Amino acid sequence: MNYSKPAVAVIATGAGQSEGWDFPRKDVLENVLLAEATACITVPAAFVVQSEEGSPAGSLTSFAGYSVGNIQITTDGSSTFTLAADGQVGEGPNEVEAAGLPRTFPLDDGAGGIDTVPPIISITVPLNGTTVSGLSTVNATAIDDVAVARVEFWLDGALQNTDLTSPYSWSWDTTWSPNGPHTLETKAFDVAGNQGSSAVVSVTVNNSAGSGLDISNWKFVQANSAITYNLPPGTVIPDNGYVVIGRDATKTAFEAFWGSALASNVVYINSGGAFPTINGSENYTLYNAAGVEVDGTTISMASSAGQSIQRKDPCLPANQTSSWNILASSSGSPGLGAGVGCGIGVVINEFSDALGTGNFVYEFVELHYDR
Repeated sequence: MNYSKPAVAVIATGAGQSEGWDFPRKDVLENVLLAEATACITVPAAFVVQSEEGSPAGSLTSFAGYSVGNIQITTDGSSTFTLAADGQVGEGPNEVEAAGLPRTFPLDDGAGGIDTVPPIISITVPLNGTTVSGLSTVNATAIDDVAVARVEFWLDGALQNTDLTSPYSWSWDTTWSPNGPHTLETKAFDVAGNQGSSAVVSVTVNNSAGSGLDISNWKFVQANSAITYNLPPGTVIPDNGYVVIGRDATKTAFEAFWGSALASNVVYINSGGAFPTINGSENYTLYNAAGVEVDGTTISMASSAGQSIQRKDPCLPANQTSSWNILASSSGSPGLGAGVGCGIGVVINEFSDALGTGNFVYEFVELHYDR
């Protein structure tokens, strides 16, 4: 990596690998190709694309590369090469748009010599010494003598987000960070791979306990039955509480069907038939109001449905079968049963079918705020 200084890394992967292979591996993709192992990798990170995500995945699988389908690289033969992809992704999301493809890169031995001038970048919001809470926007400006390829946003020394186009920004959900001091830094890369870093900005997170979290306009995406559902304005999930979204039942009827009253720390939403629709093979992904993925994608309901799938603990990964209790639908427990957690934030905690003639109206999906 240090000798070749690659601008682009291309990975072919997908379904069919053996259990435990965990390709592409975090140690290669993130530590080496994305240059996070700073003790030994001294060159800029490569731009990483992969045909699709590896499956089955595991704890060592990386999802940091852009999943873009069939990949094509062409060159003008003298000064540039262009990376393009068709978005035909079989495993994972289509991230062609997020990757900003097609993209053109200079050949390091092409006409005009090698670009060695790094970009100049700075954080404009928040200012050093600011106190932040809730959803906080981090803005940066970056300039380069040729072109800025991407800007990275780092929190406490860990990469959080990458933005490919100006204006460069990241929506930071500070409720996922402990109250107290934190550091922000941005890094800009030009098309030749030169890196510029901003000054470190110190801020203080202060999210007062007991007030809950406003999740208005957060978005659920359901598959196999393709549904997108936005949580209504004014939806606040209590600290260590729940939001239960029912298919099409009043709260009183919902409580009667499931056999217990919902506690005071449970917010019930009747979607009016809009969500969920559980007929088999459904899974769920949760996004915040800024469109940032918060949790998921979960494991899938059985193809025949008829289950209640309950997370064992908020801190366990949503995409692993071992993270869930898979029970009969009659075992649904809306507003109850979250594990001890680790303060990870809002997670998908349960989704349940409701068997019986006409009982589909009592299907539900549940969120838990692990605070």
